[in-house]
Amino acid sequence: MEVLTCGEYWTRVWLVQEFILARDVFLLAGSNKLPLPSVARLMSVMALHHSNASRIFQLRHTHKHDHDSLSFAELFEKLRSLACALPRDRLFALTGIVEMENADSLRPPY
Repeated sequence: MEVLTCGEYWTRVWLVQEFILARDVFLLAGSNKLPLPSVARLMSVMALHHSNASRIFQLRHTHKHDHDSLSFAELFEKLRSLACALPRDRLFALTGIVEMENADSLRPPY
């Protein structure tokens, strides 16, 4: 499980938007398809609380159950260690997750 939840995949900021906003999430490993709640339980049992995957799982849970609980600044701070090709990509990835005034003016120029 640690190999699946601590890999480079979990270091990309665009993953966060896709993961948090998806209706259903499954972790695919070979021919295995694990639903997110099963993966989260396994991570909890294995005490993988400090991995990027664990932080992203927690953000998904927070977003789904209390949509207005995270401000853009809080989300930005929590995910500042995640990688992106261009610094502006971090801004565009995160604006899709939180409600912001004037968010329409922050559309990617590509």
